[in-house]
Formats: sequence, C-alpha cells, structure tokens
Amino acid sequence: MGKGKGGYPWWQHLKNKGGSGGGGGDNDDTPKSPKGYGKRDSFEPQSKVARTSEPNNSELSRYLQKLEGKPYGAYKDCLGEWKDCPHTIFIDKAQSDPYAPPSHFRIRVDNNTARWPKADCSDPVRNRGCCDYVTRVLNDLLRGGSGTNWTTAPPAAGWSGSKGGDIQIATCGQYILRRSAVVLTENYIEARVTLALPARGRSIEGRRAASIVSGLTELCGKYLTYGAQDQNLLII
Repeated sequence: MGKGKGGYPWWQHLKNKGGSGGGGGDNDDTPKSPKGYGKRDSFEPQSKVARTSEPNNSELSRYLQKLEGKPYGAYKDCLGEWKDCPHTIFIDKAQSDPYAPPSHFRIRVDNNTARWPKADCSDPVRNRGCCDYVTRVLNDLLRGGSGTNWTTAPPAAGWSGSKGGDIQIATCGQYILRRSAVVLTENYIEARVTLALPARGRSIEGRRAASIVSGLTELCGKYLTYGAQDQNLLII
C-alpha cells in the first residue's frame, strides 16, 4: 500500500526496510525514509495547486476555458505543441471519451532554466540515475505521498457528475532503470504523464481542465529543475 492516498514509499526498497517487493533483510518493520525525504514539507508541497488556484494566462489555459460545456471530442483540438505555458506542453493524445484511456501529456523545461549539469545529461549511468530519481519525486508529488494530492479524481457522482482530472506518472520499483517517464538531454528535461481530461457527462469541464494543467505546469516547472532536488539523495 502507498503512503497517504497513493504515494509510493520507494525508500523502503532503497533502505531494504520491507514493503511490497522490498526483500526484507531488517528486523525493523517501520519504513524509514532517507534524511530529508518523506516529511510533509520535504518538497515544499504545493497542496493547493490546481484545486484552488486560478488557471494561468497561457494560450492553452485560455483555450481550454473556451471549451467549457462543449462536446468531449473537442478536446482533440488541443493536440500539438503549446509553448507559452510557461514551459512547453505537448499533447500527444487526447481521449475521445471520458471513459476512454487517459490523454498523454509531455511537459518540457528548457535546460537554460532547469540547469542540469552536462555530465548528468551526457553520461549514460548518471542520466539513468537522475531520470529514475526525478520520476520517483514526481510520482510522490502527483500521487499524494509527501507532496500534493490534488490529482485525485472526485468521488463518483453518477453519469452527469464531475469526473476525470487524475494525473499519473510511472511508478518505479526496486531497481534504478532507464525511464521513459522522464527524459533528460543537454537541451531540456521532460516529464511524460497521463491525464484523464475532466468532464460532466460527456461535456467538457474546460475551466477545471485549465486549472489542472496550470497546476501541473507549475509543479513540473519547479521540480524538474536541478536546484529543486535533494543533493543528498540525487545520484551524483
């Protein structure tokens, strides 16, 4: 079971403290997080992002708000690249129905802003470790571990009730592996997530979608940067 409402306690595996797949090896069953991790304020959680904040003024946010109340298929008009969000967002797939598999988003931060060292970008071993680590950080923030819990879909309220809004990123297991959920190059770092675009019935909730996407952009814009990482935990 995850911590909180879905956060993944991956330090159990790293510290060999049990948990599903952890392998045992220690008589103390209490999960112990590394120093600086696992506390509610470890990543300065943005708990109100996207639930209470207003949508930003990006072109994508304004466009989503204009879709309020339109048939769900109009989300497909959002496909493509949006550059002023303030970080680049790519919408590679927009679901055609609120009950279909979720939409695919990529949030890209230019390395002039993210400032990842060249060695972390170019060395295969360091790159793999960094991408794995950032995937774990974003997973915990997006899924309510030590960070936010604003991505949870609302309780079911029937066919005409509000639905969707859930954001997911890959959940990492015990091993440090090459990840496709986070990609780091000398030019940019990019997070790849799925988003269940929100609706009431089969009508678009454009204002809610704009708020969620604005919150996602804000979160990734902060936590994809090198300076936001805990240097005691980041593989260097």
